[in-house]
Amino acid sequence: MPFLEMVYTGKVDGHLLRGCCIEADRADIVSLYLEGLRNALPDHFHAHMTALIEEIHSSSRALRDLADQSQAHLSRVPMMLNYLNIVLPCLSRTLHDITAYYEDKTVSKEIRWRRMYNKMKDEVGGLPLPQRFLIYNHFLGMLKLLLTRSPNFDLNALDSLRSRIMQLREARGICPPSAQVGPVIPPEMMAVIGPVDTDPNAHWAEQIFSLPLPSRTALKHIKPSTSWGLSMTIAFLSWSISISPTNAPFSLSAPSI
Repeated sequence: MPFLEMVYTGKVDGHLLRGCCIEADRADIVSLYLEGLRNALPDHFHAHMTALIEEIHSSSRALRDLADQSQAHLSRVPMMLNYLNIVLPCLSRTLHDITAYYEDKTVSKEIRWRRMYNKMKDEVGGLPLPQRFLIYNHFLGMLKLLLTRSPNFDLNALDSLRSRIMQLREARGICPPSAQVGPVIPPEMMAVIGPVDTDPNAHWAEQIFSLPLPSRTALKHIKPSTSWGLSMTIAFLSWSISISPTNAPFSLSAPSI
């Protein structure tokens, strides 16, 4: 059965991370099916099939990588639980649909591929299968950046991909997640929450400068500064001498002791 979204209790992170491994195994099996199908079909089918197989391989690697990285960043795992609960059911449904078309022995292998590719494209508004997996893979990659606290993490990109996957879920008749499975974390805390991975042998001063800034909000009312340099200093000294009450001449000689 597909990996179905559900209201988890207890160790929610364990369920979802195991789901990553389950779907990675399923993706490997589906890619093997498609490779066998490609070998049985003429060359003019190969380009689209190869693109799809490569993206499914990438999905498998991304899912396993996410599960592995979670072991090293346990404190940040709760931040991605809700996102995993969005993508895993949709990805699983896609893999199951591909398997169903492949296992339809009532038609030839060419018809299986044609039906799989065209019907699955039409059901999501004309989005080809390789591009569908590309969305999954970008989303999983962004979750890895979130998990590992990468400076390349882009919350806007993650939300945009999330919206695309929610559209795919709706097109396939998958209901929205019925419950929050992870903590509600404000967007501004995404980049700073959780302990910083620091070198235990590093000097304390180095660790201070390795901490991320609490906010990346741009400063307002920034104005350029002007450096007047030595010429302004000399002009100021000349003005000071000219108004001296003694009108004493300016001298560079050292004062007498």
